[in-house]
Amino acid sequence: MWLQGLWRGLGRELGARVKPEEIEADLGKRIRLKEPELLKIYMKLYKPKRMILVTRCPTPNEIKRDLEVEGIEVLDDVQFNPQKLKTVSEKLLDHATPIEDVIILKGELAKLIRMKSRDLGKAPEEFLKEIIELI
Repeated sequence: MWLQGLWRGLGRELGARVKPEEIEADLGKRIRLKEPELLKIYMKLYKPKRMILVTRCPTPNEIKRDLEVEGIEVLDDVQFNPQKLKTVSEKLLDHATPIEDVIILKGELAKLIRMKSRDLGKAPEEFLKEIIELI
């Protein structure tokens, strides 16, 4: 589904009618694209500061090297491994810019707040606010 959405979005930008595995340009030329080429076009078109491709399965070395040359970081063979997914989420957090004040709590403190707020039937934010107001 994400690939179909990407095809449609890039097709609009390129002025093309999008089909599952090809782009038929308005000029009548057909361009055959595979996923790696599609990612490179996306990178060149939208010029993100950083692009990370996360794959569930291993990526062939040739494709991985080709994408990395284009500036696309490839985190492959992630599976559903919590440690590998943690690495991915940390990379995303490094680039996240909050739109309001945010405090990120980790580990035991976060678990304790979540547990106590749940016991009291309150949202963690509400629970913390009440504690702070008591001080």
